[in-house]
Amino acid sequence: MADMTLINVQRNESGDLDMVLDDGEFEMVEDVDACGVWIAERLLLGRSEIDTPVVDYVRNSTKGLDYYGILFKSVLSRGVKELEVKRVIFGTPGVRAITKWVWDQTEHSLSIEAWVVTIYGTVVINEVFA
Repeated sequence: MADMTLINVQRNESGDLDMVLDDGEFEMVEDVDACGVWIAERLLLGRSEIDTPVVDYVRNSTKGLDYYGILFKSVLSRGVKELEVKRVIFGTPGVRAITKWVWDQTEHSLSIEAWVVTIYGTVVINEVFA
């Protein structure tokens, strides 16, 4: 079995939350692939769900897609729905632009493909919501 680093979130004496590592080492992955994974994670979250635990460990009602209030509401235009998805993508740290955008929505599913320019390079995001 591979070595695993355990990360625990603990409250310190001043009431702030600290990350405590079992081996004392922490390596931040900062590259185009990591940014792509972060975007994909954020797109899979529903609004008010907890974001990536290492980064945001408090409920935040502004993160995640509003699936039922916007994305799958039939009376809203495609433009409004696209803005919701782009809001989440652009809310990801390191994102600079979307250079290509493909949107395909049926009554019961949505697929998007986005070429996202980040501070690390360009990543292609392919997500299907059903």
